Amino acid sequence: MTINNIHKDAFLYAAEKGLFQVIRESLEMRLCDINCQNDEGWTALMIAAANGHKDIIDALVVHTLSHDVQSNLGDTALMWAAIKGHKDIVDALLAHNCSPDVQGNGGWTALMWAADKGHKDIVDALLAHTCNLDWQNNNAWTALMMAAAKGHRDIVDMLIRQKCKLDLRDNNGRDALALAQRHNHVEVVVLIENQLRLNRNWDHRKALMLVLTGRNYLQVSSSATADTGRVVQTPVVIQGVSAALTSSEKVLCDVFLVQHIMRYI
Repeated sequence: MTINNIHKDAFLYAAEKGLFQVIRESLEMRLCDINCQNDEGWTALMIAAANGHKDIIDALVVHTLSHDVQSNLGDTALMWAAIKGHKDIVDALLAHNCSPDVQGNGGWTALMWAADKGHKDIVDALLAHTCNLDWQNNNAWTALMMAAAKGHRDIVDMLIRQKCKLDLRDNNGRDALALAQRHNHVEVVVLIENQLRLNRNWDHRKALMLVLTGRNYLQVSSSATADTGRVVQTPVVIQGVSAALTSSEKVLCDVFLVQHIMRYI
């Protein structure tokens, strides 16, 4: 065994056992490549992340040029912090621009791992970092599917609030709702069904507005709110709309009917 291999093994061992002083001396004396990997492709950063050694992570990220080095299986330090539930390490890695969208050999991302393991605080941190909600792994599972299959209601709710796609299906044709139903996670089933119902109702309302607007039954006025300045579009019934209708349309839709329909928009 060469002296370089001895230094490398000592460096990786120190990362595993949390020997901060050894890590610091190795970095100061440049005894080995900071991105050196063991036979499985693990770096010191990955090892420290998996074992929860925040002080070592803080020392390594300052010197490491690439934080997204992958192991032989495609794992990254961020993935292992997410798997193990080390929120402080996830925060530190994200602060140093680790990518949450790297996919391992199986297509898994850090968000998928956190959703699967039920680490709500880590899911929240990753969502705040604008990661991709709808990546699919090699089985076409998304983070939502993983949370739904495991019954992690709070995480499902978080993902839905971030507008993740509910209609994506895995390689067996199952969506998140089907997976929640299969595993009898009643609260998750109700949550997803309610959102699907809201989505369908909104689609119907938008379609109705388009039809009515296209036929000159109504117009849409835009105005900015006083508090936020956000532009709000408000449907307004056109007075005397019957004048724009053909004789057959007048039979089917008079002003009263338009006003009645407007209550559902």
